[in-house]
Amino acid sequence: MKSYRTEFLRRRLACAYFFLCPGISYGLFTSRLPALKAQTGADEAQIGLLLLCIGGSSLLALLSSSWFIRRFGSALVLRVSSAFLLLATVLCGLAHSPLILGAFCVLFGLAMGFLDVTVNTQGVENERLYRLPCMAFMHAAYSLGGVLGAITASLFAALNLGLFANALVVLGLYALLRPWTVPYLLPDSMAQPSKKKDGTGKKRSPLPFLVLVCGCLSMFVYAAEGSVAEWGSLLLFAEKGAPESTAAFVFAAFSGTTVLFRLFGDRLRQRLGDFALCLGGGLLATAGLATVLTEPNSPAHAPFVRVG
Repeated sequence: MKSYRTEFLRRRLACAYFFLCPGISYGLFTSRLPALKAQTGADEAQIGLLLLCIGGSSLLALLSSSWFIRRFGSALVLRVSSAFLLLATVLCGLAHSPLILGAFCVLFGLAMGFLDVTVNTQGVENERLYRLPCMAFMHAAYSLGGVLGAITASLFAALNLGLFANALVVLGLYALLRPWTVPYLLPDSMAQPSKKKDGTGKKRSPLPFLVLVCGCLSMFVYAAEGSVAEWGSLLLFAEKGAPESTAAFVFAAFSGTTVLFRLFGDRLRQRLGDFALCLGGGLLATAGLATVLTEPNSPAHAPFVRVG
């Protein structure tokens, strides 16, 4: 029993290591947007297009990831996409024009999309194999990566060092642990969900109304998170007059509260229930965003926790 739980712990930590990857990369990129804006000479409209490149390429990867997972397995796709995400983050620091940065942002978004699906697949495989919950812990690792990325971004910004040096040092240190974690990735389960048949004998996969509602809520949550992560540092730096080192700290504060609530998320669900937790979290997030937009002074612009 002890060896069984030890093996689960090792595999859980290895999977959490890969959950850190998108958090650190995303935290670095978004926190250094003011520096990238100045480095490339991009205006606000071009920054919006660059972020659209990330979102559009991520969506493409999300939609096509199932085919790649069936063809190559989630472990291989995860290894490749995580390596490309680290590379894309470093390359973004070398861009000196909006066009070149846009090309690197496409690579960043593709890697992020494939990584998002495959790392969650590995988390599900861990829960399925060991029959122990771990997804809340995994997503807390993602948020912790955002904290680490944003804090180091704030430090490097205070030292007047650009994203390239920032990403090279932080992601280089992160990559040192990669050889230890790769052997603990799991093969995909061969179990396939059953499909019902209608009166004509054809297979059908009904999409429940609740799934559509949850999908819409998830869309709103990611839109709010993207607004804080991708525009929060620019808002403080360009509109509120905060120094870049302070603006870079926005995503750290955001991710820090996310880590805290995700560590206790399972217990809160048991005590309060899903509906009360979603309603309370939604109201809290709305109040936080409203405060950020209406408060004129930069010290008060601390983002609220992501709900979801």
